[in-house]
Amino acid sequence: MHEFVAAEEILNVALRIAKENGATKILEINVEAGELTFLNQENLSLAFETLSQGTIAEKAKLKVKVKPCRINCHECGYEGDAHYAGPERHDDLEVTKLMLLTCPKCGGKDTEVVGGTEYFIRDITIQ
Repeated sequence: MHEFVAAEEILNVALRIAKENGATKILEINVEAGELTFLNQENLSLAFETLSQGTIAEKAKLKVKVKPCRINCHECGYEGDAHYAGPERHDDLEVTKLMLLTCPKCGGKDTEVVGGTEYFIRDITIQ
C-alpha cells in the first residue's frame, strides 16, 4: 500500500511548511498526482487521516487532482497526453497501462513517459 508512504510524505512536507510559516492549523492540502502514480485516492485519504491524528493537520481536507500521463513520441515528435490502446479501466492491473501507451497523433508505440509519474503539494491552507 504505497498510499501510506505517499500520505506520510505529504503530511511531513505540509507540517514543515506550516511550521516555517508559524501556523497553528492546517486546513487544506491540495495535491497533484500523475495517473501513473497509481495512488488510490480513498486509501490515500484514509492513510492521511490516520497519520495526521494528533497533529496540526488533523481534520485537514486532502484534495487530490489527478493529472494525465504525458508522453513523447519518438516516431512523430508529439508531446502531450497519452492514449491507451486498450480498455479504459485496468482496476486489477493498473501497470498494464504502461504497456498500452500509444501516440494519439500517429498511433506509434515508440513512446517515452515524460509526465504523470509524480505527485506534489500544489498548495496548503493554514491558519
